[in-house]
Amino acid sequence: MRLENKDVDMIKGVITQLLDEFKGELLCNIRERDSKQLWSARDVMAEFDICKKTVSNWADKGILTPICVGHRVYYKKEDIDAIKN
Repeated sequence: MRLENKDVDMIKGVITQLLDEFKGELLCNIRERDSKQLWSARDVMAEFDICKKTVSNWADKGILTPICVGHRVYYKKEDIDAIKN
């Protein structure tokens, strides 16, 4: 049996959709399990009243450790606490 290009494209689309849903569920589970253990850039910006570029600079300097989940970036609460102290 030979698959047509349209069938291959449909299968790729379904797989991509399933992976995106899985990533979303995984992210929700991580955030629920470790409530506020992972902070988004927006959370960090609000906490310190800084811009996104400053968050990026802190990550580049090693002040914050970026954690990538899918295409999203989060930062460890322990890094946030270290900045506060």
